[in-house]
Amino acid sequence: MKKYILGLFMAASTMCVMNSCQESEGLEPGNDKNPAVTIFQYDVDESYDSDCDVCIGVYPNNKATDVYYLAESVSAKADHIAQMGEAGYADYVASNGTKVACSVDSPVRLTLTKIFGTQAISFVAKNGSQVADKTVEIEFTGLEWVTLATGTYTSPNSALKTFFPREGVELQKLKTSETRYRFKNLYGTNKHMEFNLTGDKNDDGSLMFRVPAQSIYMTYGNYGTISVRDVAAWQDSDDYLRCYLYPDYSATFWVQYFVSAGSLGYGYDKFIPN
Repeated sequence: MKKYILGLFMAASTMCVMNSCQESEGLEPGNDKNPAVTIFQYDVDESYDSDCDVCIGVYPNNKATDVYYLAESVSAKADHIAQMGEAGYADYVASNGTKVACSVDSPVRLTLTKIFGTQAISFVAKNGSQVADKTVEIEFTGLEWVTLATGTYTSPNSALKTFFPREGVELQKLKTSETRYRFKNLYGTNKHMEFNLTGDKNDDGSLMFRVPAQSIYMTYGNYGTISVRDVAAWQDSDDYLRCYLYPDYSATFWVQYFVSAGSLGYGYDKFIPN
């Protein structure tokens, strides 16, 4: 009887070991059954425009010999999946997408530029004719700005006298918004000043706008980063709002420059189109 019970115990133990192996297969690192890819989104470096450029880390597993990606609108992807199913869409990306040069030993960070609107950026891994049964994606909304005028920006602020005036500054409007504007690269590459129309219009045709508090990406001695805002925001009262965008795209606006320790002065900054 003891031998019989011992035999049953050993058989059960063997079955547990086999089941354990089957369950772990494809789960433990280096023990994958099918091609797969993992992706992560990172901040782009300063040479890129974070409004419309995106950096994606691409990490294939040890079964993936090829990785492909395809960017299209979220609605277009939804339509494709409705027609093809998840597996069919994975095949579609593998057949129509762009190949990424990477491997399990050589993952990459891929930077895609000028991605406008809300886009589904889908990735799929394959091994020969075997394609993963679904894609992985990052959803990214890129902002498209339209240049209205190019000109010279000036400021009377003495703390910035070595920086202004600046020529070749672009006044831009966000394509998908009637109120959001910016001075592109005002403080350096991809370092902009943004402002927002209030919806109020004056008798001379000028439009009122607000300059929310924002960094200008410069420091003042040991006092830290300099920021700018309109005087109305500083005083917390619209009675001090004197920011005007004129029909010829010139602008005059009352702003304050400041650091955490206090004010660096205020006055009228101006933008004069060429």
